[in-house]
Formats: sequence, structure tokens, C-alpha cells
Amino acid sequence: MSGKTVRLTCKVEDSDPFTQWEYTWKKLSETEETELSSYTGEGFSNYTLSHVTESDSAQYWCAAKDENREIISSPHTLTVTSPPPAVLTLNPTWTKFYPTEKVTLKCEIHNRQTEWSYLWIRDGAPINSSLSRGNEYTIPALDQSHSGRYSCRGEILGIYDYTEMSKDVTLTVDALPPVVLTLQAGWTNIVNRERAALHCDIQDRSPVWMHKWYRDGQELPVGTAEDTYEILSAVQSDSGTYTCQGQHKERVLYTGSSNTVALKVYARPQAVLTLETAWTEIFRSDSLTLRCQVEGSSVEWNYTWYRDGRHLPLDPSGDRLILSAGNDSYSSEYKCRGNRTGQPSYTEISEGFRANNIVENLARIAVGAAILLFLSVIVNEGFWRRARKMRRCCI
Repeated sequence: MSGKTVRLTCKVEDSDPFTQWEYTWKKLSETEETELSSYTGEGFSNYTLSHVTESDSAQYWCAAKDENREIISSPHTLTVTSPPPAVLTLNPTWTKFYPTEKVTLKCEIHNRQTEWSYLWIRDGAPINSSLSRGNEYTIPALDQSHSGRYSCRGEILGIYDYTEMSKDVTLTVDALPPVVLTLQAGWTNIVNRERAALHCDIQDRSPVWMHKWYRDGQELPVGTAEDTYEILSAVQSDSGTYTCQGQHKERVLYTGSSNTVALKVYARPQAVLTLETAWTEIFRSDSLTLRCQVEGSSVEWNYTWYRDGRHLPLDPSGDRLILSAGNDSYSSEYKCRGNRTGQPSYTEISEGFRANNIVENLARIAVGAAILLFLSVIVNEGFWRRARKMRRCCI
């Protein structure tokens, strides 16, 4: 095999050990004969070929000559072959791997005619062969320490014949990208019908990741291509703890889970419209006062008033509205809503209030009371008249 050292020995058998022999070495390559070297001395002659190559393949013989005779050896055929190449491959054939993935390195020796053992090299140093089986070296769960330049070669045990070292194969194990979840729009505490948007940032420039969304640990039915989860009109069932993670488009591989974002959806505050003018003052007053309040709220609100569904441009937008008689103001329906700069920014609209109903009802009550009073006077007068007659009759 090429690269080896070959030593040829020429010796005349059964000769006097003290005889001086002239040794000549010759080489016959195809049809060309070449004299290589000569030596004169006792005993034997060695001819050494170092780092043989295929060009050293030929027939070699020697001649031994003394004063009386010349002896020629039988030819020795030397065949020098190049070692079979070793080829290292990765399976799968990806250029980049991630932790927990499995990879198999395979060292193939072409045109081999014998059984080989294998030497595995990483970054120029032999590595533990306990993971190898035959010509395969399998790493069942990669981590970043497995990154490096790998090579291999075959060895015939016992005779120290080696193949050439394979070409390097680079194995790159990258950390899984971190995933960051942020609230892109809205607040973590929102009320019904408000908008919120969550953004899932998989911090890897390569476009190989899809997005998976979770609320309280349950996967949400959202398109995996979307890096934003948008809630256009929140309801209370949208409350929960949100996370996301990346899923590789081509492999069974997931990133770690993102940080959590807690979203709480509250019922919108309710505006309540009341009549502030006392019942006893309604007939003596030419106006009514309506008041708008937000139930259970301790914060300061501004108010928007509506008449028959249309916004009343009041300035300032206080919590009271005075209705004057005339201009059909009593026959109109009034509603109100609270507004502020913080969250929630507005309340539910109040129930409607129509002043005419109150006035008409009170008018009916007043007429009925007058009739009752009139009848009471008549009845009382007849009662006293009969009483006086009865008294005169008895005297």
C-alpha cells in the first residue's frame, strides 16, 4: 500500500559468511530495466524503498558476484496500490443542527476488500468510539459541545494499514433561538370590545420557524405563519396567560416557550341615568335635572349626553343635564356615557330616559287626587247634614 516502507534483502544461501560479494539491485518496470544500486561486502545486502507509490510497482531482483561466479535471484514482484479513500457523510445532511437532535456520521471506504475498524476525529483529536457501530457514529442527542470538524479513516487491525483520512465535515450545533412575547397593542387589563395584539418574536434570522400560540397551556387555533395574535373585540373568555413558541417548518423540532403575558378582560363599566329633580318639585319647576353616574367607580369621569340617539355638544361635559320645558325637550329620549383618558376609556351607554312619561304620570296622579278630594268634600258635607237632621228629630 502506498506510503509504506519496503525493504528487500539479497543473500547467497549456504555461502561462506566471509566471502566478499558484489551485490547489484535491478528493477524491471514494464520493458525498462534499471540498475538501482550496488554493494560489496560480506553477508547480505538490503535495498529500502521509503514511502512507496504506485510508480514503484515493478519486478525487483539482485545479482551477487564474486571472483569465480555470478548468482542472479529470482524476481520479486512488488505491487503498490493507493489506499482506498474514506468518505465521511452526515445523516441528515443539514448544515445546521439544534440541541436534542440526532445525527449519524458514516465513514465509507470504497472498493474495500477487507474488514476495517474506524478512527473518528474531531478538531484533529480522536474521540470516544463508544457511540460507533461499524462504520457509523451516532450522536443521539446533540448539544453545542458536539460542534466541530469531523473526519475518519479506516484501519486494518494487526498490520497497521490505514486509509487516507477523509475530508473534514463541519457539524454546527446552534442554540435554539429565544422567543420573546410582547403586548404590541392595548393593555394587559382591558374591557369588553377593546383590541389587543400580542407579538411573538423568534429571534432567528433564518425563516425556518412557524409560530404556535397558547392560552393557559392550551393551543390556540391560529395560523402558524402568523407572528401576531390579534384580538379585535375582546370578551371575557379571552382572559388568560398567553405564551408562544417556534416550530421548525421541516423537522420535528420546537423552541422553548416564550415568557408569559397575562391578559385580563373586564366587563365595561355601566353608566346610570337618574332624575335628580324631586317628585314634589316637578310641578313648581319649569325644568328637570338628569344626572349620569358610573356604577361602582371611584375615578373621575367626563360624560357624553345623547338626545334621541344624537350627541349633545355640551361644554363642559358634566354629570348633570338640565331639561327646560318646551322645544319637545320632555318628549325626547336621553342617554349618557362616561368617558376618560385612562382605561377603560368609556362606559356602556345608560338606559334611556323620557321626561314626558314622568310629567304625564304625575299629571294623572294630580287629577286623580283632586277628584278624590272633591268627592271626599261632598261625602263629608252630606254626612254632617244628615247628622244635624237626626239631632233635631230627637229633641
